[in-house]
Amino acid sequence: MHDDSSGRPLIAVAWPKPDYLKALRQAGGEPHVLRPDRDVLPDAIEQCDGVLLTGGADVDPTMYGEQDRHETVQIDAERVVRQLHALRGL
Repeated sequence: MHDDSSGRPLIAVAWPKPDYLKALRQAGGEPHVLRPDRDVLPDAIEQCDGVLLTGGADVDPTMYGEQDRHETVQIDAERVVRQLHALRGL
């Protein structure tokens, strides 16, 4: 876990919008923005006190056993894989 003198919990977050970072700080946390080019999961979240999973692209239905995909489904495979990897690292 995160250990510093600020007493603020360190919260890992990927693909944050500016208002997410502001809200985390207002709630007493300190955001740690995860970047694929720098942060290796799950190691990058071991130092964190929590993880904020932001909304975004859809999860590929094949990942939960469905074969059909509605035409409105938009997938960002890298984002989904990284977020699932972060969850599994908790």
